[in-house]
Amino acid sequence: METITGTATFRERIAMPPGVTFEVRLEDVSLMDVPAQILSTVTVNEAGNPPYEFAIPYNPDVIQDTRRYTVRASLRLGERLLFTTDTHTPVLTDGAGMDVEINMVQVQIPVERPRRMIGEFVYSADAATFTECGTKDTYPVAIEGAYLDAERGYLDAQAAPMTPVVVVLEGEIAKRQGMEGGKRDMLVIERLAGFVPGLTCERAMADADVENTYWRILSIASRVLENTEAEREPHFILRSSEGAFTSTVGCNIINGSYALEGSALSLTAGPMTLTACPPPFDKIERAWTKGMAAVSEAVVTGPTMELLTADGMTVVFLEAVALP
Repeated sequence: METITGTATFRERIAMPPGVTFEVRLEDVSLMDVPAQILSTVTVNEAGNPPYEFAIPYNPDVIQDTRRYTVRASLRLGERLLFTTDTHTPVLTDGAGMDVEINMVQVQIPVERPRRMIGEFVYSADAATFTECGTKDTYPVAIEGAYLDAERGYLDAQAAPMTPVVVVLEGEIAKRQGMEGGKRDMLVIERLAGFVPGLTCERAMADADVENTYWRILSIASRVLENTEAEREPHFILRSSEGAFTSTVGCNIINGSYALEGSALSLTAGPMTLTACPPPFDKIERAWTKGMAAVSEAVVTGPTMELLTADGMTVVFLEAVALP
C-alpha cells in the first residue's frame, strides 16, 4: 500500500463543536455522468478544528495512467454536512502529485422563516398577550426575542393600556416558564413587522393584492410615520397595466418601474418631483428612496404588506386601502 498525504482546511474563522467528523476519500472520476468510484476512505471522529492532516492508503496496482483520480473532503456534525470540497483536487495521474492541499467550502443551510402571524396585541404593566386572528387563541408574550420592539411599537401606536391593536409578526409558540409557575405555551416574537391601528381581526383575514391596491405607508425602516400635516397621504401603488409604481411619503411624488414574480419584487426609481421637503419629510423620503433599491420581496399578510431586503430587513410596512 502507498499513501496520498495532504491538509484540508476552510477560510471561515469558525470553531467546530464537539463531535464533528472529518472524512477524506480517493475517487476514480474517469467516467462522465456516472457516480465516482471510491477507492479509499479515511474517517476521523472528534476531528476538532482545522487544519486537518490526512494520509489516504491506496493500492497502486489498481491505478491506471489513462484514468483520472481526485481527493474529496467533508466535515459533518451527525448527519448534517458542514463543509465540503466543491472542486476536483487531482492526484496520481496526468502530472498530479501525491501531496495535496484542499480548501473546503461551507454548506449553506436554507433557513426556515419563523411562522408569520397576525393578531391582537395587548400590553399593560410589563406584561403582554397576543390573540391570533382566525383561531382566537390567546398566548402570553415571552419577554425575549423582539418583545421590546413589540412593546415600543404598541406604545407608538398610541394605544391606551389594555386596548387591543392588530400586529403582524414572525414568531413561534413555545414552552416557557410562566409567572405563576410551571411551563406553558407562550408567544416568542422573532421579528416585528408592524402595528396597524384601527384594523380589526375580522378585516385582517383576507389577503390583499400586491398590485392595483392603494397601500398606505405605516412605517419606513421601522420608523412609524406619525400623523403630520402633509399635502398628500404617504402611500405606494403598483399598477400592473403599466408595470410602474407611484409613491410619496407626503412631499414629492416618486415614480418608477417594477418587476414582480411571485413574492419576488424589485423596484427601479425613476423621475420624481423636486420640492424641498421640510422636516421630518426630508429624512423619511431619503430613507424610502434609498430603501427602494434594496427591496427583494413583498410579503402580504391580510390587508398588510411588508417589503423586505434579501437578508430579511424591513424596508417599509403598509396597509391596504381601496384604490381610488
